[in-house]
Amino acid sequence: MNLESIKSKIDLKNPKVLGAIISIVLFIVIIGVYYYFIYSGLKSKEAQKQNTLNAATSKYNSYLSLARSYPVIVKQDKKLSKEFAGLLLELPSKKNIPQLLMKISNYEKVLNLNLNMFKPDKGTAKGFYETVPFSMNISGNFYNVYKFFYKLASMKRIIDVHGVSISKKAKGGSVSVSFQGTTFSFIGAVKPKFPVKPAQKPTTVKKP
Repeated sequence: MNLESIKSKIDLKNPKVLGAIISIVLFIVIIGVYYYFIYSGLKSKEAQKQNTLNAATSKYNSYLSLARSYPVIVKQDKKLSKEFAGLLLELPSKKNIPQLLMKISNYEKVLNLNLNMFKPDKGTAKGFYETVPFSMNISGNFYNVYKFFYKLASMKRIIDVHGVSISKKAKGGSVSVSFQGTTFSFIGAVKPKFPVKPAQKPTTVKKP
C-alpha cells in the first residue's frame, strides 16, 4: 500500500472525513502551541528551580561539614593556644631585662663565675617584635664559662650571642669573655600609620 492508494481512498468531499482531518490538524497545532509557549516555559522554570535547589544543597552540605568539623577546630584552637603560650616564653611580651639579669646572675653564682659587666642597650622595633641588645663580660674557669654558654642556649627565651672575645688571665687557668647578645620581645601587630593632613587655614577675602 503506497501513498497514492491511500489518497485515492480518502474522500475529501465526505464531511466526516474532512472533519476528522481538520480535527487532527488542529490537535497537532494545539500540541505545538502548548509545547512552545507553556511546556518549554515550565521546563525552563523547573531547570532554574533545580539550580537553586542544587546551590542550596551545596551550601547546606558545606555548613554541615563545618558543623561536623567544629570539635576538631576547637581542639586545634586549644593546641595552637598552648603552642602560642610556649612561644611567648621564647618571645616574651615584655623586655623582662631584670628577670634575664637575675637568671644570668644565678648561673654566675652556680658556676662560680664573675659577672663583671652587663649593659642592656636600647631596643629596636622590627614589625611585630623588638630586638633588645646587651653587652656582657664574665670571667672564671674555662669549663664553667663553656657551661654558662650552654645554659644560655638552653633557656626558653631566645638569646642570640655574637661578637665573642676570649682572653686568658694571668692567674690560674681562668679566662675573661666579652660578648654581645640579643634577646627579643613580642610587641604585637603594627598599626598602620595614616598621614594626618594639616588643618587648612580659613582664607580671608579682602574688601575692595
